Amino acid sequence: MTTGCQYFKKEQPIDAIARVNDDYLPASYLKNLIPIDTKAEDSMLLAQTYINRWATEKLLIDRAMINLSADKQQELENLINQYRQDLYTRAYKDAIISQSLDTVISEKTLDSFYQQNINNFRLNEDILQIRFAQLPKSHSALKSLTENFKRYNHKDSKLLDSLSIQFFKYNFNDSIWVKAVDVINVITPVTIENKDEVLKKSQFSQLEDSLSVYLIFVKDKRIRNEVAPLRYIRETIRQIVLNKRISELNKKLETDITKDAIKNKQFEIYNHENKN
Repeated sequence: MTTGCQYFKKEQPIDAIARVNDDYLPASYLKNLIPIDTKAEDSMLLAQTYINRWATEKLLIDRAMINLSADKQQELENLINQYRQDLYTRAYKDAIISQSLDTVISEKTLDSFYQQNINNFRLNEDILQIRFAQLPKSHSALKSLTENFKRYNHKDSKLLDSLSIQFFKYNFNDSIWVKAVDVINVITPVTIENKDEVLKKSQFSQLEDSLSVYLIFVKDKRIRNEVAPLRYIRETIRQIVLNKRISELNKKLETDITKDAIKNKQFEIYNHENKN
């Protein structure tokens, strides 16, 4: 005779390789976990490791279901259900928004947003537009290269670029903004103590240590609490504008889906007020 409780017992899969109470682990679960080209001994070790981990997790869950209070279990179920809903709604929203999102942001839009919010873009550290070259002190053309570096017209620029393999370090792109702290880390004679003296706007400096000569020219400088140049924070502003568009599309999606549901009688709010 079959007892009532047996109707609720899980059926053992044909390829079961392990059991914890009424839960079975089919061998098919391991196929995608172990690479095909794995050596036999390594494959067995990986399989045993996974089986033990699976069993431990199942045993812990079973023990939790026995020992946790009903209120705690309900609290966890609510969290699980909410997390499941969040995953589905987020995946759906992302799919819909990605179809409508305009990721092209014009320079005009960036500049307009920057001007409207300019006081929100204050620097929290000094930044520079700088060019520099670190040359061996023994370089035979040090004097002439220094003149080329200081003058830095188109011809000088091409010459220095062609000879850059002879320099220990260099940067001739003085149109980009860099952090002053990064300059200090790269140009060793520049320190926290002397940076304000050496790194002045429109100033050329020549420093040296035991092995090298450092040629430095600061094209421009902005200090902490000054407004950041648009060029320095362009990507930050672009991301802000993009996030704003995403937020607006998200709100529109939520509003439209609710309106459509009301229109199509899929969503109703019942009035339970007492009627006299």
